Amino acid sequence: MNGPNRIKIISTITVIFVGLSICLMSACQRTPENTAIIAKNSDLYELIKQTAEPETAVEDAKHLDHWELEQEYDSGNRLIIDAEIVNFCYTGVPVLSISEKPFQNGSQLENIVRTMFPDAVVYDQSGKLTKEDIEESILYYKEMLFRADNNLNLMTGQPKSPGETDPTFELAEAYKNDPDAAASATLHDQLSAIIDELEAQLATAPEVTDLSLASYQFIKATDGNQVNLRVVVDGRISTIDFVNWDTGSSFYMRAPDYDSSIKLQIYNSSPNLFANDEVFQQEKKDIDQFLQSIGIDYMSLYSVSMGENTYVYEYVRDFSGFMEVYTPQYLGTVALDANGDMNMNLWKTEHFYIETKNGNIVRAEWINPSTISHIDNENVKILPWETIQDIFMRQMDYILTPSPIEKSETSEGSIFYNETSIYIQRVELGLTKVLMRNSGGAYKLLPTWCFIGYDSNNSKSDAKHNGNEICFLTINAIDGSIIDRGQMY
Repeated sequence: MNGPNRIKIISTITVIFVGLSICLMSACQRTPENTAIIAKNSDLYELIKQTAEPETAVEDAKHLDHWELEQEYDSGNRLIIDAEIVNFCYTGVPVLSISEKPFQNGSQLENIVRTMFPDAVVYDQSGKLTKEDIEESILYYKEMLFRADNNLNLMTGQPKSPGETDPTFELAEAYKNDPDAAASATLHDQLSAIIDELEAQLATAPEVTDLSLASYQFIKATDGNQVNLRVVVDGRISTIDFVNWDTGSSFYMRAPDYDSSIKLQIYNSSPNLFANDEVFQQEKKDIDQFLQSIGIDYMSLYSVSMGENTYVYEYVRDFSGFMEVYTPQYLGTVALDANGDMNMNLWKTEHFYIETKNGNIVRAEWINPSTISHIDNENVKILPWETIQDIFMRQMDYILTPSPIEKSETSEGSIFYNETSIYIQRVELGLTKVLMRNSGGAYKLLPTWCFIGYDSNNSKSDAKHNGNEICFLTINAIDGSIIDRGQMY
């Protein structure tokens, strides 16, 4: 997605990552706050110190690799479990303290760029808009204008559903200076004004080759420190941005042939599904080598999506075989600040996203680089699987028992607008980043049981589901409390 200003584009990308959970919430709302399930444990710090017994001394420590169950509720909702169980064990489960690892000026940034584009000429944009940027933004807003004029969803291009509202855009300068005109302006008027202003800027904007060569030095921006680069290979321009936000850091790359409208047929699947795919195997080998070359030796491939001539790879932290569980959506609340606005100051999950097209990397994102500051326990004591199962079933009963409600109604019980079937396809003992309460901002990776799949109201109907799409429930494996991924505790 592109907008009228590159510095603002980066902020927009970050909102989209959070927005995936909000899209889910718009259909599912939030889990009622008066849940009867185990509350947060004030003794968690003490429990983290407890070491697991030798596996031979743990009763019923047999390995389980699958769980099947189907349950229908009087509400019409259904729970279908046909799930792979990943990392079923009782010993060797870690607790890690982690901290942010901001990008550094100079060699680190240059190494990443040169590893991806060894023969490129790299220019420092330093917040300036080039003709290429403006032309791209004009095309973007013209597409938005076409969709607005034809009553289409501005983001998807599909026909609007009844009552659907449009997203807001930053006002054109003409309207910022005339509040009365802005108040009466239609969406058509606002988008047309933005296009007019961009076309006026185009006449005096510099070409990419007019920019200075890259210095790989951060500059101060509104939301943090940034390095904005233009990479030119054989006349083709790619964009690379490094940002050290107030909380966390991010790296973004877009190649000129990146297509945001690509359709995926297989969505967030286990890499095991591609064991016999020679194209995938070669690409994964090359990507693993790339990550090693830029200093990432602690990540493993967590999930893969696939479309026509396209693969999408999600890498996450891997410690002793336990991965930091990452799903693009989750059932949970949205963290708000004191003013009731979305709280962007939570340090979310680390992951490295790479998308290929015809064997070439066309998009890459490294979100929230981290480092292990302390290993709290390499073998923490966790709850028996039977206890986790009981907690899960009680919570799902609580979620699915109330009848769906009409959108115009309110209810303290139901969180669904329509009858819903929840499909659990993956149950994983992994690691989840948690903000430790009353710690002054300390984060840990705690062992958790994550119950992952999709639901009938929020599924990608044209894609094959394989168990890494929506995290419906995250249970602290140490004390059995429910972790709200939106609040991160």
